[in-house]
Amino acid sequence: MSTPEPLREIGQIAEGAVELYTIKWSDSTEGIKECSPGQPTLMGCYVIDINPAALGAESISVMDFRGNAFAMPKKFSDLTPGSSFKSASYESWTPSYTTATLTWRANGSSVSGSISTPSDEPQGGNYRISSCGNGCHVLMRLDQTKFGDI
Repeated sequence: MSTPEPLREIGQIAEGAVELYTIKWSDSTEGIKECSPGQPTLMGCYVIDINPAALGAESISVMDFRGNAFAMPKKFSDLTPGSSFKSASYESWTPSYTTATLTWRANGSSVSGSISTPSDEPQGGNYRISSCGNGCHVLMRLDQTKFGDI
């Protein structure tokens, strides 16, 4: 995949939105099983740096693989009370429905989640954050046209 165009803010720009991650466009994903070829729904996979300040923030910003940024205010938090994990759900209807649901260890060492952004492509704007080891995280774009094939 090529590096996207410069960042463009698309969603509801909330005051103080915190970037959830930084995509490491040039970092290799070789040897990371979450990014291994042959997965029917996987369209792309990049290493990301998670911003611990964004975990549970009142508003977050996420970026798609085209370089578009989408801001979302928090809808719910602590979806799993009593768990050793923290969680939050974010949502915006501007310009169209964008959502993110995140779960993480309290120390931020392991983060997982799903993100859905507006897309004019038939494959859609479905992304998943996965932990790939100690402090390692990847952002995967999934092809929604192949969800029935798995």
